[in-house]
Amino acid sequence: MADLTLSAVLSASTDRLPSVSSSTHLSTPQTPVLWAIFLTCLIARSRPLNPTCQSVFTWNTHQLSDRTTSQPTNHLLHLLNMDKSARPDRRRANTSESSEDSAVSVDSPGVFSEKYRVCTPPMDQLPLDYSWYFNTESPFPASLQETFDEQIKPGLIHTILVPHGILKKEDADYGFLNLVWRQPPQHEDLRVLTVMITAAWSTNTNRSGPVPHLTTWEYAAVQCRAFVNSHPEVQIFCGPPNTGYLIHIEIITEELAFGSRYLDVADKYLDKYDSWTPAIGEILGRSELQGHFQTMTMLRIGYQLPRESNPLTILITLFRECDRTKAWDFAEAEIRAYLHDQCSVPDVEVSIEWGDVFSYAFELLEPKTVNELLDRPDAYQQKVNLGSNIGVGRYLDIPDGNGTCKSQPGGGTLGGYIEYRITGKPAWRKAALTCYHVVRPAFPGFQLMDRAGEGHAPGPPQANSLLERLDRVGFSPTASFMGQDRREFLIEAPSRTLHNHTLRAATLILSDSEVAAGHDSEEAAKPRALRERIMSFFDNGKQHLGYPGFGSGYGRRRNGRRMDWAALEVEGSRRGTNALHTQAEWFELMQAHPRKFPFNRGHQLKQPTSTIRQPPSNPITPHPRAVYFGKGAISGWFSGYINGSRGGVHFKEDDHLQLGVSQELVMINPDQPRMQAARRSDSGAWIWNQDSQLVGMVFGGMSPASGTTKDALTYVTPIQDVFADMIDFSAGRIAEIRVADASP
Repeated sequence: MADLTLSAVLSASTDRLPSVSSSTHLSTPQTPVLWAIFLTCLIARSRPLNPTCQSVFTWNTHQLSDRTTSQPTNHLLHLLNMDKSARPDRRRANTSESSEDSAVSVDSPGVFSEKYRVCTPPMDQLPLDYSWYFNTESPFPASLQETFDEQIKPGLIHTILVPHGILKKEDADYGFLNLVWRQPPQHEDLRVLTVMITAAWSTNTNRSGPVPHLTTWEYAAVQCRAFVNSHPEVQIFCGPPNTGYLIHIEIITEELAFGSRYLDVADKYLDKYDSWTPAIGEILGRSELQGHFQTMTMLRIGYQLPRESNPLTILITLFRECDRTKAWDFAEAEIRAYLHDQCSVPDVEVSIEWGDVFSYAFELLEPKTVNELLDRPDAYQQKVNLGSNIGVGRYLDIPDGNGTCKSQPGGGTLGGYIEYRITGKPAWRKAALTCYHVVRPAFPGFQLMDRAGEGHAPGPPQANSLLERLDRVGFSPTASFMGQDRREFLIEAPSRTLHNHTLRAATLILSDSEVAAGHDSEEAAKPRALRERIMSFFDNGKQHLGYPGFGSGYGRRRNGRRMDWAALEVEGSRRGTNALHTQAEWFELMQAHPRKFPFNRGHQLKQPTSTIRQPPSNPITPHPRAVYFGKGAISGWFSGYINGSRGGVHFKEDDHLQLGVSQELVMINPDQPRMQAARRSDSGAWIWNQDSQLVGMVFGGMSPASGTTKDALTYVTPIQDVFADMIDFSAGRIAEIRVADASP
């Protein structure tokens, strides 16, 4: 099977896959067959592991149009009572509430059930924010909270939850039932009124009696939904009986509802991990989950502190288009049994979740609201230094059903400056280094895909376009661009995405100042000057940075990982330096950052003379963790650890090249469970060690859609691989590459 192409493996039936045995392994993680088999099988979407909980599916059952009135408006009543087909059917129930094959309807919306969580009607996937009903503006009266506390809550506990063994009688006096608003982060318009019930996962068991296919949680959730929404005060807002559910029911574990999920580096079984992947791939390949694999890596995940006390876990993520079914549970259980029984590693858990892989920059949306991360008036500098925000000099087209509309092009990070020497020439030339995907939207053929549940994201290029060719073979300093001058593909600093958000924020501040103090007041003068400075920077063309010099495309691989780099020719007047933080910035970092940054008194970044260390596989010998540092356009200064096992990643935007899974180094910031080491728009940021030596470059990340964790993993390419690939790509034209010296 070693000579099979990826496409052949992907189309192979499961009976052509190798049998699962302890001898099924490949000698190195770079072996392409392992990842070909792995991609074939890692298709599933399953549930989380221990308390590594998972995401959820949902309909938006109503949108509240008026936040200030004490009674619902006619429009609100219409939304509450409208036919289900008129609602955005974003996620479907995966469990019928009456029989295995009965249809979902308005009256019987079904149940969404996953590990550690059950809800009906189905709600949005995790993570979700919550706010207490009594402490939040609502179109419904405050008396609803009193009704819930005095009538609904006791009824739910004593007639449903206690009889099913989910809660105990004495729990009535504690906060196991709460009336809350649940909403996706930063989407108040999608909030739904919810009775959130927290209980131990062990109480969700199989049962007999009516609709026996429902577990105790599922059956109780359906009963609770009927009990709550049939209450007379609730019915006032629901309209006629059985035409809509005002209040959702969510039964969830306490850790998943309120806890922080902590990630930490894998420090054990690092020499065995790669031998497990073919068997894991076969198990998933036999399931109904084929074709949806996204990433896999091993790390420690859980809700306990210290972080190293959480169990080692193989985290598998799938694209959100993969519907959650019982096949997730079966696949997860079989993988766990294989690890525990055949591999004799009972302390390794398994979690299959949805995830969001991004190698692009910030969200490709119009700046309809103020985004604090993109409000950066300090980005308008003549000199563009290490870690600065950059982007392409054009807007993108997004299909809108009636043609296309303009959208923000995103942005990335100028990692820093390199120098390269042409073979036989003594002089060194300077260029800026970033990721290929940061400049990719500049080329004809770039297009956005509408992914179900994920919004718009970069996709494969248009057929026979310039970008299709560049993705495949890259571009050299002398490459032809199908008759176009490469100087037409302008790169800007700052990006117009950041510019539009910053300008929007400055305009709002100015408007507020004028309203509060008057148009000609001194209070309005300063924000007006700021806004004029921001506008004039772009109006006068000062944002022009340069153009793409040479880049990898997506078709190159080195040491099992996809290459993703681009060198930019920068106008001389805008060239900055690789200087790290100043002494003043260092003191500020010491006060705000959980780990100490090395104090280098503003010295330049040093040459990459060391490699990225990974934790040893021997758990007995103590090992001081190596901390790495970086500077991104959005995160600013950040730091993290490099995980012990590499992560297999499937990128949607290079599917047209059929190159399969890429193996990437994973950076984790365990001090901040709600964010990763770097963020979106930090693509291209450089990573250095405690000696200020350059060691890597950020190119993307992955957000597991589980629990309270968001944006947890950052992917890093070793700088040695980048420099070596640049030299190989030049076919002998480039003799050397180094970090640029202090002069612009």
